[in-house]
Amino acid sequence: MAALGIEVIINENRVVDIANILRNIGLENIYVIEDRDPQLEAVKMIFEETEHVGYTCLLAIANGLISYKLAVKGEKYWLEFGLFMSKTRPSLEKVLENFMKFLKEKKLNVFNMDAKVKRLETFLKSPLAARIYSNPQLYVHDLEKLRKAIAVILKANPDSKTVVFSVKMFYYAYYVSTGKRIAIPFTIPLPVDVRISALTLSSGVIEIPSIRDFRSKTYYLLGKRPSEVRKTWLKISMLCKIPSLNIDSLLWPLGVFVLDNLPRNVLVSKTLKYLKSMFSEYGEWGKVKKLVHEILKYY
Repeated sequence: MAALGIEVIINENRVVDIANILRNIGLENIYVIEDRDPQLEAVKMIFEETEHVGYTCLLAIANGLISYKLAVKGEKYWLEFGLFMSKTRPSLEKVLENFMKFLKEKKLNVFNMDAKVKRLETFLKSPLAARIYSNPQLYVHDLEKLRKAIAVILKANPDSKTVVFSVKMFYYAYYVSTGKRIAIPFTIPLPVDVRISALTLSSGVIEIPSIRDFRSKTYYLLGKRPSEVRKTWLKISMLCKIPSLNIDSLLWPLGVFVLDNLPRNVLVSKTLKYLKSMFSEYGEWGKVKKLVHEILKYY
């Protein structure tokens, strides 16, 4: 029993159910989704115009560190970021200036602006940022080293949403810049945001019996118990043998409408249509379709 008498229950049967479906989907089908992820497409846009691996990787990490409580959905935010930064010229000295122009002109990331700017300054003026810009290959075989280095510089929890998300964005950026996909360690958790919290509940892998309203449960889980979300998906990750950050690449687009207050049948229909648009002839759509129904089963 947790503080305030609110019990959070992990449903082990659902953990196994979801893990089995993900194992059946497999990493190759998740790669198909990753290739159509708007966040990946945004950093790909930057590299295609700037042709600088280190610049692309640095921008991706830095933007990941301030991507929370946005004024628009993440898909639109990253698209605008990609369009804006693709018109800039690679320069370590100008990265912060380019960010400030983007934030002020687009006004898509205005919440807690002072703290976000301070975070950008701390990271971009660090030796780590210079190393990423000049030699991103240093971290290709040790994403844990990158995660811990970012956390130390920002004095942040290495499991926090923005830290692990920034590592995921490095993974995307390096892949689109070089064509080489990095193997992600199983030890890195997925970034727990409001979508992931909602899907954790709608899938039934975590239950909060004493809170009836779905949105209230979602924000309670996100605000008070994110570690339990991470641990639960880590357990699923180990069972299905797919790293958590790769699972996140499938869950995040699956949750695009989960907080839009839609009837369940409409939510499922819209989600299936959206995910199908991200798929290609190389993927096994039927397996992903089954996951959508199971992840939204208890919405």
